[in-house]
Amino acid sequence: MKILKSKTSILSAMISVFLTLFLLEPAPVFSQSIVSSFPVPFYRVQDLAVNPETNTIFIVSEQALWCIDGDTNTITASLPYDTNVISVGVNPVTNRIYVGVGKYPEAEIIVLDGQSLNQVASILMTKPHFPSDITVNTNDNKIYVTNSGMVSGAGIGRHVTIIDGSTNEIIKILDVGYYPGSLDFNPTTNRIYFTKSIFQGYVKVIDGSSDCIIASIRIPGYPNGPEDLAVNEATNKVLVTQDSWENIYSINGETNSFDCFIPLSTKRLGVNPLTNHVYALDYWNKLFYIIDGDNYSVIEEISIHPYRVDDLVVNAVTGRIYIYGTYGLDYRIIVIQDEVPVHTVQIDIKPGSSPNSINLGDQGLLPVAILGSMDFDVGEINPETVEIGGITLAKRGSAKAPKLAFSYEDVNSDGYLDMMTFFEVQTLVSDGTLTETTTGLEINAHLNDGRLIEGTDSVNIVNF
Repeated sequence: MKILKSKTSILSAMISVFLTLFLLEPAPVFSQSIVSSFPVPFYRVQDLAVNPETNTIFIVSEQALWCIDGDTNTITASLPYDTNVISVGVNPVTNRIYVGVGKYPEAEIIVLDGQSLNQVASILMTKPHFPSDITVNTNDNKIYVTNSGMVSGAGIGRHVTIIDGSTNEIIKILDVGYYPGSLDFNPTTNRIYFTKSIFQGYVKVIDGSSDCIIASIRIPGYPNGPEDLAVNEATNKVLVTQDSWENIYSINGETNSFDCFIPLSTKRLGVNPLTNHVYALDYWNKLFYIIDGDNYSVIEEISIHPYRVDDLVVNAVTGRIYIYGTYGLDYRIIVIQDEVPVHTVQIDIKPGSSPNSINLGDQGLLPVAILGSMDFDVGEINPETVEIGGITLAKRGSAKAPKLAFSYEDVNSDGYLDMMTFFEVQTLVSDGTLTETTTGLEINAHLNDGRLIEGTDSVNIVNF
């Protein structure tokens, strides 16, 4: 179902068709960083969210929630509603999806199971509400919803509603003053940040433990109030855009004070804390920026021409950014591949031996231990992805039912389980991974959530 469009919207659509058909702009030539671009049957996107654990992207548009498979870049589901769908948030820990729906003054948060997409709860907002944004405190399983009321006939919103994710009940309503807008959460400091939009000029900070406002930060550029907001957990900085889309402002999360500004025209922001990269969309110039999170220098400027870029969401695990862009009646998702975050792990080739001597004529298996620790659970490794130089694990057992050669044991007696893996020496030799000049080997694998790991250890080649 679609909402009825005003005469102004219809006229705008007619103008877009004319421009698309008659200006004859050349077909877009995208940067190599853009790995996919596919049309979608919706427009007026309100919000996007991603579950990095399942690699699923959620988009709310008009009166539906759309689901996109991040592996195949295809729409896998569409959930229609008989009212406006306004915002969406995800808890990747519990695999719950929170969808803000309604028409002011009545609104509710629909809770969906992320696996089946079945509705598990409906939470009625107790104040006149327009749920403009949703973020999830994954530390305490709490959901924060801003009530902006910033639509025609929606009155004036002034609340942040806090929901207990385990009971799906409202536990607190904060009266924060007019027009709370964008939300984001820093899991390291357990703080929630939200903008005070439209001539307010503030970012406010909520302590995630007490759910009390602990700071109010004035943004330079007043009266052009803050619009979008993104937290960089890697640097404890909060990035904010103006509603005039002129600059990006940086807030120091430790001191709760204005830090500096980045002179880039920006409508929407995103962050990947695993790579310490900040992402910015320039709506007017149809550009996408990859920015260094430490010094705020532009790493790469990518043209999205001829598409106007409205919103984005970041999958920190895969390093992919999903952008919603429009050109006339061409609505599409543009996928950009940035750096893939890699987690370094400790490995031990031939545990118990030193040096790690390998005979190039050995017809047996090479044991390699991937070491677990307090911060790393080897049970999260997908065994099918473990490899050295592209060579996967050896197989053992019967020819009819071979199994990958690995086991779990505490190899170094530190109290943490390790993963013992085994590779065929002659396969490594014939592939060229092991030669007379090899001095070290690197093991690579994916975790179950898609993250990459790597580890290296030295070897001593002998040939006798």
